Amino acid sequence: ASTSGQGPRFVREPPPRLRFHNSTGGSLECSARGHPTPELRWLALDDTGVAPGAPAIDLPGLRRIRADGSLEFLPFRADQYRQDVHSATYRCLASNRIGTVGSRDVHVRAAHPQPTIACGSERRPEEAGSEKTEVVPLYSAVRQYTSAPALAVIPRIFISKKMSSSAGVVLR
Repeated sequence: ASTSGQGPRFVREPPPRLRFHNSTGGSLECSARGHPTPELRWLALDDTGVAPGAPAIDLPGLRRIRADGSLEFLPFRADQYRQDVHSATYRCLASNRIGTVGSRDVHVRAAHPQPTIACGSERRPEEAGSEKTEVVPLYSAVRQYTSAPALAVIPRIFISKKMSSSAGVVLR
């Protein structure tokens, strides 16, 4: 068997990390040269970062491998979040009959923005006027979907039947 040719080498190696919002999605580019032309594939590494890992395959609505070899993360709803897809480590492999090269590990993290509501004002409900509003973050059960740590303490919660706000709760 002839071994003439050139082993794969990266033309475009993916970055060490990818951060993206669930509403926009993101992608990782990977391209390589060699003779014969290298085949590209992606691995999803386990928690220890040990290769070979499992092949990163197309997951309808979440992740796909484009014809150019890029790994694309599609926009997704909060209830579609999967830790093994959206908070994982990936590696691009380029292979031909001469050999195989692996890219650096890429740490992927998808962020889901915290929901917010508009409330009365910063004053106590009995002092609040309906002319002022304040946007207050809600720290919900989707905490694991965010890349930023959620605050653990909310100083005060006021509930008032006097408020005309449809939210009914003023957070301060």
